[in-house]
Amino acid sequence: MADVDVVVTADGDVEAASSPGAELTSCNEVRLVGRVSGAPQERQLPSGDSLVAWRVVVARPEAERRSPAGGRAATVDTLDCVAWTPGLRRTARALRDGTSSRSPAR
Repeated sequence: MADVDVVVTADGDVEAASSPGAELTSCNEVRLVGRVSGAPQERQLPSGDSLVAWRVVVARPEAERRSPAGGRAATVDTLDCVAWTPGLRRTARALRDGTSSRSPAR
């Protein structure tokens, strides 16, 4: 399975894809490391704008697994992601269910 890297610049454009460790001069980023769950969904908003939504499942480290009283410990976190700029929507549409992902986003 191939890894997918998505780097989004501070202005929301895709600056680099599939180049781990790419240096950016000005970028706020959050790094999501997990597995894509389900096919990305493209939606048209009433305003006519489009967006692509997808889900990333991230495994929790063993030390951070907590269980509610009498319940089972959560072993993963599920994160819903949304892309609205054209370049990032194009990249998000290419994601496949089950793909391992490393996705910095702003």
